Amino acid sequence: MEAGACLDDTKIAMTSVPTGNLDHLSGRAGAAAGLTEVSVFEDALLQKLLSKATVSPDGSFGPVRVGDNAHAAVWLQAGGPDCEPLELANDIEATTTSLVRTPPAIIESGEAVVEFTCGQPPCTFTCQMDAMPATPCTSPLTLRDLSPGNHELRIRSLDAAGNTELIPTEFSFRWATGQANVTWTSTPAATGGQTAQFAFTCDKSDCVLECQLDDAAWQPCTSPHALTGLRVGGHTFRVRTHGDAAAAQAPPTVFSWKVAKTPRGEP
Repeated sequence: MEAGACLDDTKIAMTSVPTGNLDHLSGRAGAAAGLTEVSVFEDALLQKLLSKATVSPDGSFGPVRVGDNAHAAVWLQAGGPDCEPLELANDIEATTTSLVRTPPAIIESGEAVVEFTCGQPPCTFTCQMDAMPATPCTSPLTLRDLSPGNHELRIRSLDAAGNTELIPTEFSFRWATGQANVTWTSTPAATGGQTAQFAFTCDKSDCVLECQLDDAAWQPCTSPHALTGLRVGGHTFRVRTHGDAAAAQAPPTVFSWKVAKTPRGEP
């Protein structure tokens, strides 16, 4: 190839294309024998020169600094001053990951399948499970050997232009090892005074319990649990497993009783 001859876009392979803030670009002129220099311009009229790069004997050039402004494109001129410039679009839109298929919020085994795609294919992906490091992954992704409890999967996509998803796409779910059952070990008498004592146990090791008296709000509780200052009349006390526990939530365990009037003169 004669020195100063032009290269068309079919003879220039970009090995890194500027994204986001038009940082740097690199490339290789595969048929560039004799080509000594490439120039990068901000405008199609080739009036605003951003930088120049020397072409190595193997045809490679760059990285070329092309500025910090978010231009829509830059123009690469490979060859002499009469060569037509090659427009390099600046793809500044970050890609996103879409979840196509996810497991239910509560799974019943240690395995789950997730399918996903990206907004600007083709894309590559990295996946991060809980606190583990992010690793390359593909869709569909089968998660195996999960431990009981809560899990969070984060997926980040990278498109062909080098744009990385800014905020990973997240999905949370829980493996419930089986329904948790709460059993009374001690309750007050069917008719009692203004204090009551309850004791109870859960048949799963990971239970987190909540209690409710009548229509009051659910509150965290442990066994034994004492109630004082009860009004005269009927009452209902409920215990359930908390929704964030690894064990699946069963219907509340319920006990109802009556508080009688204290006879005059008795404490």
